[in-house]
Amino acid sequence: MPIDLEDESSAAKSLRAMAKYINADDEVWLINVMTGYEMPMVASYFPKGAIDSAVESVTAKLEDLGNVNVGQDRCNVKVSLAHPAKAILDASKELSCDLIVICARKHSTVEKMMLGSVTTKVVDRASCDVLVIRP
Repeated sequence: MPIDLEDESSAAKSLRAMAKYINADDEVWLINVMTGYEMPMVASYFPKGAIDSAVESVTAKLEDLGNVNVGQDRCNVKVSLAHPAKAILDASKELSCDLIVICARKHSTVEKMMLGSVTTKVVDRASCDVLVIRP
């Protein structure tokens, strides 16, 4: 399940909603995508080790969210530095996912036209089923 940490309360709510759809023996992956860091121009502005430190911090936050909202040690965590839709789709293939659970976010019409929607791209391009939940 892709997790956007910009709004932790929505992330927690989405995790609790997702927990309703999983069985005790299901493997659960929480994925966060840190955009921009993969670009050399952007990365060059950060001190050495800053990106690794950020990834460690995000990993710890995902683990905490998973433990509290899904169950202790119930979730695996993956943090990617890439474009969100591509990272989610690549991870779903790499992990041989049967289902992607993704949260719908409200965007203005202009945002949708200019940026597109990660959820829409994932739904359109995923090689497995996708369950879209509302926060």
